[in-house]
Amino acid sequence: MIIWKWCRTIAAAALITAGCGGFIASTGQAAETTTAAISISAETEPSVLDHNVRHWVADLAGKPGFEKWAGASWSSAPLGAGQHGFVVHIYNGDAVVGYMIVGASESGGEYRLLEYGIGDHPLFSLQTLHQSLMQLGLIPEHHSYERVYSDGLHAYWRVDTAEGSLWLDAKTGEQLPVPKEWSPSAAQLPYTNAERRVTVLHQQLKEPFEPTDHIGWLEAEPEPSLSVHELDDPASHYVYQSSLFEGNLIYPFAVTGAHSWDSDLIYTAIEHNGSRFLPQQLLHSAGAFFRWEGEQ
Repeated sequence: MIIWKWCRTIAAAALITAGCGGFIASTGQAAETTTAAISISAETEPSVLDHNVRHWVADLAGKPGFEKWAGASWSSAPLGAGQHGFVVHIYNGDAVVGYMIVGASESGGEYRLLEYGIGDHPLFSLQTLHQSLMQLGLIPEHHSYERVYSDGLHAYWRVDTAEGSLWLDAKTGEQLPVPKEWSPSAAQLPYTNAERRVTVLHQQLKEPFEPTDHIGWLEAEPEPSLSVHELDDPASHYVYQSSLFEGNLIYPFAVTGAHSWDSDLIYTAIEHNGSRFLPQQLLHSAGAFFRWEGEQ
């Protein structure tokens, strides 16, 4: 859900749609983030991309929520010009069951797993894009589009039409209020050691919930950190909130789980038309976690 104006008031804990006097400030856009990486060779990039994807799929297959990845096939498509990355859609038979975003270092020395997710609504789905363009009345008009992935919190389609450009959320297809003067800049990501393995610390994904249906987290102070072990408490629930595109967009996400790769690299799952696993370091740099207790 996109919330254009969202006010967090400690006393009233009320959700309102006007009179907010601005937006909640975030802690900034994407800072340095650690991601899983595997060495590559520029001369064999296509085949090595498949090798790396096969490695990651095999590690994730069979983990809670990823059972359909066992024996999966996949297809890949490049991100926009100059972004040095790919979106990979994962298939069980003919059905889409997940995706990955894979990036390469500027030197071409290694690939990194920027994010991954499960469900039948992957990031950068052409079907979702087509449905959105239909709803906006842009089909059969002529237009061009580009996949833009600055980081996991700034992922969208840029669609150029005769009337100008518009931006659609890469997951939901919703139109985004991106400022005309805003320009994407890729996060500067340090690289990890090769051949990382995934260990699931949170053994079962939490059931997703709608943050706007629960006001308990609105009364809470931001969590200074989020341990994956805290997600095991069935009475505790977490919401991640970020202010994006220079404060023009507020996004609250339900937190539904976490994965640990070789013990020191954490990907946190947020609900966004299916679970999206993003580096926890990125989430901490661009927003805040809030906790509330009780039944969903």
